[in-house]
Amino acid sequence: MKTLIQGGYVVGYNGKEHIIFENGCVVYENEFIIFVGFPHDPQCPNYDIYIDATKSLISPGFINLHCIANIDIQPIFLDTKKQIVRSKEWFNSNSNIMTRKEFDISARYSIASIIKGGSTTFCAVTAMGTKKYGNSTYESQSLVDNSIDLGIRGYFANNFQDISYYNLKNRKVFKHDKILGDRAFNKAITFSKSILKNNNDLINTFLFPYTTETCTNDLLKKSYKVSKALDIPLRTHFAQYKSEIEYTYKNYGKSPLERLKDLDILDNNLTLTHCIYLNKNLTIEKISNKYLKYLHDTGTNICHCPVVYLRKGYGLNSFQLLINSGINVGIGTDTVPPDIINEMQTTSLLSKIKDDDYMSGNAREIYNSATLGGAKALNRNDLGRLYKGCRADIVIINISNIRTGLVDDPIRSLVYYSNSKDIKTVIINGKMILDNYKIIGLDERELYNEAQNLWNKLKRKKLLNVKQSLNKNTFKMIRV
Repeated sequence: MKTLIQGGYVVGYNGKEHIIFENGCVVYENEFIIFVGFPHDPQCPNYDIYIDATKSLISPGFINLHCIANIDIQPIFLDTKKQIVRSKEWFNSNSNIMTRKEFDISARYSIASIIKGGSTTFCAVTAMGTKKYGNSTYESQSLVDNSIDLGIRGYFANNFQDISYYNLKNRKVFKHDKILGDRAFNKAITFSKSILKNNNDLINTFLFPYTTETCTNDLLKKSYKVSKALDIPLRTHFAQYKSEIEYTYKNYGKSPLERLKDLDILDNNLTLTHCIYLNKNLTIEKISNKYLKYLHDTGTNICHCPVVYLRKGYGLNSFQLLINSGINVGIGTDTVPPDIINEMQTTSLLSKIKDDDYMSGNAREIYNSATLGGAKALNRNDLGRLYKGCRADIVIINISNIRTGLVDDPIRSLVYYSNSKDIKTVIINGKMILDNYKIIGLDERELYNEAQNLWNKLKRKKLLNVKQSLNKNTFKMIRV
């Protein structure tokens, strides 16, 4: 069956860069795009199904390069300086914060929100704040199963680290455990190998040493070696906190980036998420020419997730500097909600502020990062573009309405004026997943209620002494 989508503005691709076909169309058959251009073109094939997307933007699906895929505890800490308290008693226990059924609710809710947020491919991240040296394989498998059921393309991993911590009198007590770290590492390898055996392009894998701060040199080098042997991406959180740079200088005598360079693991298979704190003086200065050269010459990818840390008052300096230096940058959400369009807009605003330049963080470069940049980091030249032979991952966005304003340039309308509420249709691998703003076959209200009930239950957990960390309501809440 051939389907033709009539624009509107169709973001095509000419083999080198995106191009826009005004009043153009895209035709796909099964999971592949077979034509992009104008409907009157003699080469435009006949079609069986017609989708009217007049005045809308028809875009390649966005690639969410780093995406929280569980019910997240971050909302507890908004507008407060408090952090989660991981007690020594909890650290020495074998307790899980969620049951298997609760993991399923968490996974399904998270994936549904990712789809509604505009991502057609996502790299799953499950938070380690409630875990020690690795996550449950069941949690990862639940994400896989629910992704298959809902129809999204995902990259999945088991987290691992060989350094963890508990809190004692307002400080972190770090504990290195090679045995438990290696156990989590081997479990991650087993999980990734199981993913590689499947014959489903929607289900992919990567290797995920969780942070460079919580992984020893030995574990990072082993991770790099295995990722190469399995030919899968390697990803990690990197340079996201002041405490990390202090820890790295104290324990390794060098900056976080110099450490990775000396380990010889910087290359185009590696994605570093955040890359904010690089300087010994703990300021977020411009990334130095030396560090830019390290990243550029090795082809290392950066994933930029601006919202999560702007909520804490700091961020990357700067997106445009990385782009101008020829470094590949992708966009991720790493928080709730997983609104990839909002992340694009925030990327622009942060870049302009950091560079004190209104031309910084322009819509073209940011759109490229959310599409081509993410695809490059995953080594996928069949994603992030509407081009013959590529995967039929398509998002239709309503950019022509009173709320978003008048259209001058459709990409600027998307980046500066839109958000996920404007996403009308999502097609992944040639299958319509979201139509008329709703996920097909999913009772969204029922799922939301299940997730809210689970969230209310999690907040009452004594497992991590979370009660000590809970923030008060913005205004006094009166309940009956």
